Amino acid sequence: MAGRLHWPAVFAGLVLSALVFPLLMIVLLGYGSLEQDSDSIGWKGIDGVLLMVFAATFAHALLIGLPAFLWLRRIGRLSAARLAVAGFVAGGLLVGALGWPWRGGISGSSYSSSWHGRFVEMNRDGVPTVYGWLSWLESVILYGIVGIASALAFWYGWRYFQRRADARPSRVSDPRRHALPQQ
Repeated sequence: MAGRLHWPAVFAGLVLSALVFPLLMIVLLGYGSLEQDSDSIGWKGIDGVLLMVFAATFAHALLIGLPAFLWLRRIGRLSAARLAVAGFVAGGLLVGALGWPWRGGISGSSYSSSWHGRFVEMNRDGVPTVYGWLSWLESVILYGIVGIASALAFWYGWRYFQRRADARPSRVSDPRRHALPQQ
């Protein structure tokens, strides 16, 4: 990208990207409780939860997304598509690492869970089953998709504010504009 990087535009992009996940939570939680009263279990304490989710997603965007953006910009490869790929990786990275099913479980330990309406065995004798791996992969992909949405929110927010800042007249005056006419 040519030109100077305007940090307020970057900050605006970070805020927009951090709002994606909390807004998805509102939509998904709110959809099920629209017909219920405001004291329904889905809305109690939601403001505190949303604030914590926003803080966590902002930190995630700041610590993982911003370095990816700056690196892509520095090497001259910054585009919406490349930033979306970086968003997928950033979104799925933490969930993939923390939810990794192969942890050398205790021999003889097993657990089962509901997966898409079916009760299936996720771990048998300390070893993940196919369903355990599919559940993990599904989580990584889901959070990766949220990462794509967040990266694109950053991209379009940053581009909008960057262009507005670039369009403003410079405060440094052009010396040719104020020069006396040549005689």
